[in-house]
Amino acid sequence: MGYNNGPGGNPMVEEQRSSSLWMHFSDEEKTYLEGFAEHLTLAKGDVVIEPGVVHSSLYVILKGTVRVLHVVSGRELILASLGEGQTLGELSFIESGKSSATCRALTDVALLRFDRAAMDRISEERPVLAARIWHVLALELKHRLLRTNENLASFFNISQTLTENEQFRVMYGNCFR
Repeated sequence: MGYNNGPGGNPMVEEQRSSSLWMHFSDEEKTYLEGFAEHLTLAKGDVVIEPGVVHSSLYVILKGTVRVLHVVSGRELILASLGEGQTLGELSFIESGKSSATCRALTDVALLRFDRAAMDRISEERPVLAARIWHVLALELKHRLLRTNENLASFFNISQTLTENEQFRVMYGNCFR
C-alpha cells in the first residue's frame, strides 16, 4: 500500500473543514495518544483505505490531504477532501466492517493509525480521555451527516427541476432511441 513508518508529508489546508479531532486535546494528551498509534507516511496517490476491505482502524491526518471517493457507474464521485486533524475510517473503527469508500492521498500525508485494541487500552487507562474521543468522533459524524443531507437535498432539487422541464424530458428521451 505504500506505507512507510515515520513522520513526514506536506501540510495542506483541506477543501472541506469540520471539527478537528486533534484540536480537542492538550499537548500532553496528544503525546499520550500518539504512544498508542502507528505513524504512517504515504505518497500522493497511495490508498489509505480500500472499499470492501474489512478493517477496524481510525486514522488521524497529521499533515496533507486525503480524498474520500466512491465509484458510481465507473466514475469517481468525490465525497470529501480531509486535512490536518481530521479523521477517516470512523465507521469501521466503531464497528469492524467493510469500508464503503476509497480514501486516497491527494498529497503526501502523515497519519496516525489507531486500532480498536489501542482504544480499549486507552479506555482502561484514561476513561475520561476515551470518552472525549468518542464524543468528538460522534460530533464529526454528525457534521458529516448534516453535510450529506444538504448535498442530497441539492441533488434532489436539481433532479426534480430537470424532470419537470419538458425540453429536458424530450431531449433525455431522445438519448435512448
